[in-house]
Amino acid sequence: MTYLNKNVSTIAAISDIHSNVFALEAVLADIQHRNVDQIVNLGDILYGPIAPKATYDLLMTHQNKIVTIRGNQDRQIYEATEADIADNLTLDFIVKDLPKDAIEWMQSLPFDCHLSEDIYLCHGSPTDDMIYLLEDVTTGTPVVRDDTAILSLLSDIQSNIIVCGHTHISRIVRLSSGQVVTNTGSVGYPAYEDDLPLVHKM
Repeated sequence: MTYLNKNVSTIAAISDIHSNVFALEAVLADIQHRNVDQIVNLGDILYGPIAPKATYDLLMTHQNKIVTIRGNQDRQIYEATEADIADNLTLDFIVKDLPKDAIEWMQSLPFDCHLSEDIYLCHGSPTDDMIYLLEDVTTGTPVVRDDTAILSLLSDIQSNIIVCGHTHISRIVRLSSGQVVTNTGSVGYPAYEDDLPLVHKM
């Protein structure tokens, strides 16, 4: 979780809950004890084997307080074919556990968000929710990208503060442009192994 102070506003940024309702409850309880003006949720919300419906239900009780964007695995749920579901036990559990309105809610979520002129939110990168904005994983483990590479991935985003998720690694990088990019880390799933774009561990 990342807390960003901008003038008089305080933002609590969370990401990558992955259906871990117990971790989410703890994070929301912590936020409640702080002087927070706005909560933002950066996606990958309900994909996970713990409690998709309970996670959705908890978020709905706070929906007026949270600005939410979608992540790549939110798309994976609502874009899944019958074959995808049959081949993935976790996905099968998620689809069976979630009510129709949860699927429709995920479909309605925006790809990104300019919270203000100064603050931009995305899940992965500003152009692709599958790209790690701050880390390169070609060696199989995450290495922070150089300044030029990150600026290139930011494309035309000029906001002073960019907040992202996706890698599950909490990190703040200050760029030569004066911009600050912060990754919130993961609420519910801090470490994982993936085979896309190649085999790597986070």
